Parts: sequence; structure tokens; C-alpha cells
Amino acid sequence: MTKVPPRAALLGAGLPLVVVGLLAALAPRPRLDNRPTVWFPSSDPSLARWRGLVADFGGDEVVCLVVEGGDALGALRLAADLGQALAADPAVAAVTGPGTAFAREAEVLLDPDLGGLDNLRFVGFAFDGPLNRALRLWERDPARASLYCGLRPGEAAERAALVARLEPFRARAAAEGRRLLVAGHPVLNLALDEAARDVERQAMPLLVGTCVVVLVLALGSPRRAAALLAPVGLGVLATDGLLGLAGGTSNLIVAIVKPLLFVLWLAAGFHVVVAYGHARAEGLAPWPAARRARSEKLWPTVLAALTTAIGMGSLVASDVAPIRAFGQHAAACVLLGLPLVLGTLPVALALLDPRADAGDPADPARVTSAPRSAPARDPLGRACVALVRSGHAHPAAWLVGCAALGACGLGGALSLRPQPHALDYFRPEHPMRRDHDALVRGGTPLASIEALVTLPAPLGEDPAALARLDAFAREAAGVPGVRAVVGPPLLLREASHRTARVDALPADLLVPDILRRQAAAFAGFLAEGGRRVRLSLACDEVDPAAYDAACAALEAAFARAFPGPEPPGDPAAARLELTGSYGLLLSTQRALLGTLRDSLLGTALLMQVVLVLVLRSVRLGLAALPPNAVPVAAIFAVMWAAGLPLDVGTSMTAAIALGIAVDGTLHFLHAWRAGDLDGTARTTGRAVVLTALVVGLGFLALTGSEFGPTRHFGLLCAVAMAAALVGDLLVLPATLRALGGPGAGAPPAPA
Repeated sequence: MTKVPPRAALLGAGLPLVVVGLLAALAPRPRLDNRPTVWFPSSDPSLARWRGLVADFGGDEVVCLVVEGGDALGALRLAADLGQALAADPAVAAVTGPGTAFAREAEVLLDPDLGGLDNLRFVGFAFDGPLNRALRLWERDPARASLYCGLRPGEAAERAALVARLEPFRARAAAEGRRLLVAGHPVLNLALDEAARDVERQAMPLLVGTCVVVLVLALGSPRRAAALLAPVGLGVLATDGLLGLAGGTSNLIVAIVKPLLFVLWLAAGFHVVVAYGHARAEGLAPWPAARRARSEKLWPTVLAALTTAIGMGSLVASDVAPIRAFGQHAAACVLLGLPLVLGTLPVALALLDPRADAGDPADPARVTSAPRSAPARDPLGRACVALVRSGHAHPAAWLVGCAALGACGLGGALSLRPQPHALDYFRPEHPMRRDHDALVRGGTPLASIEALVTLPAPLGEDPAALARLDAFAREAAGVPGVRAVVGPPLLLREASHRTARVDALPADLLVPDILRRQAAAFAGFLAEGGRRVRLSLACDEVDPAAYDAACAALEAAFARAFPGPEPPGDPAAARLELTGSYGLLLSTQRALLGTLRDSLLGTALLMQVVLVLVLRSVRLGLAALPPNAVPVAAIFAVMWAAGLPLDVGTSMTAAIALGIAVDGTLHFLHAWRAGDLDGTARTTGRAVVLTALVVGLGFLALTGSEFGPTRHFGLLCAVAMAAALVGDLLVLPATLRALGGPGAGAPPAPA
């Protein structure tokens, strides 16, 4: 064995600690960013149209606020005051509510000196017009007032400040016997930010605490547990610094990297600690024992980290930016842990060993005592030997069972359906979701489809085009799921109702004058001098199939309204573009299927190539495939049995599980090639079991999270660890026996 002076060992251990310490202490922290724009699929064809919407009209982020309960006049007053406060907020682009749409009428009704509600006989007709019928801005029985708050593009901090300013109005509503309900995608995104913070504030401490307790019990040595936890914990803290230096941002997916890395590095380090314990039990002094542990576990640990990084890195093929960021960050950080596990940990074990004697610690032949025999009773080691023997002795039975599980997993994978709404990531009792569900039950539309119409001539200069646009808007309002169509036709019909009490477009000669006098009201709906018109279709939240059906119906309605003799490519023809952040977010959910498929296939292929090249054996590379397929199949089977949807957390779990599972397989194969079945089962098999126990229980701690993706991720990773254990102790011996690998020529020796 190569003689390594302690000074060099200390340098090799201290340098990684200095690097991660600087990253943890001095590097900038990444900011949270769960805005809708972050989640849009990069290849979606409507993304360019949405960017055009933002450039021309400022975006489509809307917060819906509803005051309900109590008397109608009080609801109107609260809504009017709320509208004034929102309009003064720098994050708000426009507010549509009873106090803005019916300013004079609201002023008359709210002035007690003018008679209050008695004046409805004079101004009540205004609330019977097309605008109030479409948006339900104020209703008298039951009392209800609605506001739609359009936001400017901005950061999460601005949205958080806006929502915080609503709290006094919530308190006022409660004091008056009413309630203020707030919903919309900006509010949902703030809840997603909070869920990401909860991973670090709640889920991470619970996972770490669980792992620490189980680790100390498994090792039976607080010192060795501390030697492992110190570099791993510091390394995890440094990952934020690494992300900050790279200029990245965190989100509800990237937030999972820290607990994931903690258990991965803990698993890798656990094998080194167990190898160190075996060396010390044989009588080696601390420094020689540390060197031997590092030497024994060097290649399995490096290869496991490499294959795990491949599993994580396969996620960079995702069409969803946060998942790509997760893959890049996780893959880089997995490799960052290698110097900590192979450099710092062995030195820490030797330094913290209480039985270290004086003398030359670099002497590999030095021992602190006579070699100790193995414990007379080792029930876990005996159980591992029995399991490995069973797999080796009955390869057909276990391989058939593996194939059956694979069939169940395939059936489960084919039945997976994406979770259509991020709202369902939260439990029904979550405050944000309570408000949302209450508004949905009340018929308030909380999503929108943005229809951008390009006309041959500016609106107001072509009466025929305006009439066709109005016909399209009226037909669009009847499409299933669409509640209202807000745009120039509705505003013009509202103006006609105010003057002539009719729900129809004004006379052709009056349209240019109305557009001029009410330019502020039309500003958010006209661009390019009036040639580009925006219609916001307020709609129910539907699944992707219903959304596609609604878009098809809208395109058909537009073709009927603008038949035109021009060919489709004629620039003089009217054109329709359907876009909006809601449709793009639905595309994100559909893209998760592609993420699952591509990441899993990419991981399996790349890992197989690496295994064959590194093991220098096609036979051993193939032998590693069935045991590593077991946890993936188990994940899909459990998802199907438990009815778990495909969400941003579960879409990554299969590739991650494949990367994690190969760790035990590589350690087992490496030990088996150098030893015998019983010895491998009793030593490495025991370490694999304890590692799976520590990591699996750590993952189970995440199931207490209030956030669905984190909860599902923890459950499925725990299932993967249990299944990987079965794959390593039963399926791997069976596969090696069937393929003629190490130990295939003779059965295990009797106990």
C-alpha cells in the first residue's frame, strides 16, 4: 500500500473544506423565482406569440379580488377603496372594478347626502349593461363586488408587497361581516415560492434529523457519525453558493437539490465509514485504516458519482427551464462531493478515532491491538448472506419476479397523466387554495385565453371589420369554458348602453370619437395604431384537452367571422393568434411526460455505456441492468397503485432513482469481483442495507411536507431505495448466476 504522509492527507482533506467553506460563507445566495415565465416550455410555438403580447400590451398577469357578504352598499364601498389602493401600487398596470368602471355611479350611491341606494332608480341602469353582466363587477343580491387587477411585468418581491397590502382590507372585510377572496396566478406563484422556502425551513431539518438519528444507531459511534456529517453538511450549505456564483436562481424544483445531495453524499460516505470500521476491527491503526477504506471505496464511489451525475444531467434535455436547472445544478454538485467523501472524510475518521495511539501514524503496518475476530452474532450480516444465497440459488424465480414487476411498472408508466394545475400541489385547506376554490365555486373565471387579432386597417376606420370582430367576440363568449370576452367590442357596446341603453355597437361615425375620448380604457387592448386588437377571454381553469378544444372552437369562430376572399397567407387578411400564460403553463404540464421519457431513456443508455466501459465487461454491464430497473419499475407501479399524478417532482424521480440505485450495485460488484459471495454479503451487503435504511428513512421524512411534489418525491425515492435493496441483494446475484458472472461457477459455501 502506498505510504501517504499525514501532512499530504491533511492537505487533501483541508483544501475541499476551504473551498466549500468559502462557498457557504461568502458566495451570493440565489434568489427564488417561480414566475410563470420561468416555467414556460422553451419549444412551445405560442411562446413567441406570448412575447408579442407582452411587448404590445404588457402581459396578462391578473389578480382577481372578490368582496362578498354583508350589505351591497358596504361591499361596493370596500371594493371602491380597494380599487383606489391597488391603482396606486407601482406593480399594478390597471384595475377594473366597480369604482373604476362605474366611477360616477358609485360616487352617487356611496354619498349618503345624495340618498345612497335610493339613487339606484337613476343610475342603476349602468349596472345592467354588458360590462357588468360579463364581469359581475357589482351585484346586489347577494352582495358581491369584483376587481380585476392587471400587473406589470416584475419581480416576486413586488407581488409579495402587493399581496401584503391587502391584509388590512381582509381585516376590514372580516370586521364588517364580509370576506375578501384573492386568487390568480401571481398569488399562486407566491405560494410556490413559500413552498420552496419550506423545503429548507421544514423538510430539510426533518430529513437531516432523521438521518442523523438512524446514522448514529446504525454505526454505533457518534464520533464516526460526526466525521461523516460534518463535511457532508458543509458541502450541502455550499451548494447555494455554487448556484449563486453561476448566476442561477432557485425555485420549487431546484430547492430539492439540497436534501437530495445530503442523502446522496451520506450514502457514498457511509460505505467509506463502514470500510474504515472493518479495517479498524482487523487491527489496523486509524491512518492505515483510513487509507485502506479510501482505497477500497475509491473506484465504486467515483463511478457511482459519475453515473448519478449522468442520471441528474439527463434532465437538461427537459423543455422546462427549472427542471433543466435542477439537472445542471445537481449533476455539478454530485461531483463536488467526491473530494469531501474521499479526501476529507477518511482524515476526519482517523482524527476523531478515540483509540488512536501515539507513534508514526503513517506506518501502514502499525496496529493498535491484535486483530479482532468478527462478532459472534451478526444478525444483519447473516440475513444478507441468506438473501444473496437465495438470489444466487434460484435465479429463474427472481428474474421472473423482476420481469413481472417490470411489466407492472410499464403498465403504470403508460397510465400516467400529468397534473394539469399547479394549484393541486397544495392541500385543500391551504389559505391560497381556499380562496381560489371559493371563487371557482362562485363562477369567477381565473384563467384567460388571449386572442390577438391583426386587422387590415385600424379599428374605427373599417366599420365592417369592427362588426366582424364583434361577431367573433359574441360567438367566442359561447365557447364552453369561456365566461366573458373583454376587449374593444365589449367596451364600445358598454358606451352605447350608457348613451342609448342598447347592447349594440355605436354608430360608425361615433366609434372614432369614443376611441379618442376613452383612450385610457382602450389602451390595454389596441396596438400598432389600432390594427392589432387584443381580446381577453376570461375562462374557467380546464385540463389541456379542454383547452385545446376551446382554442379549436375559437379558430373556427374566427374563420366564420372573417371569411374573406383573401388567401390565408395574404398580408391584407385578418389574422388570429391565440396565446396566454395559462396555455403555456398547461403546456408545461404536458412537457413533463417528455421529461420523464427522455431523462429515463437517456440515463439508462448513458449509464449502461459507462458501466460496460468501466467494468470492462459487457456481461457485468448487462448484469447491472435488471437490479437497477427494479426501483424504476417499483416507482411506476406505486404511482399507479396510489393514483399519484405526474408533476414537477414525480417527473424527475425515475431518472434520479436510477442514478441512486446504481450506487449499491457498483459497490456490490466491486467487492464481489475481489472476494466471495458470503464475504461480500456480510460486509458490502450489510453496508448496502444500512445505507438504504438511512437514506430511505431520510426520504420518508419529506412525506410530511404540505407541498405535493415534495411529498411525492420523498415517498417515491424511499420506495426506490427499498426496491434497490431487493435488486442488489436478490436480483443482482440471480442475474450474475444466469449470465455466468463472478461467483457463478459454484454455489455459496454453507454457513
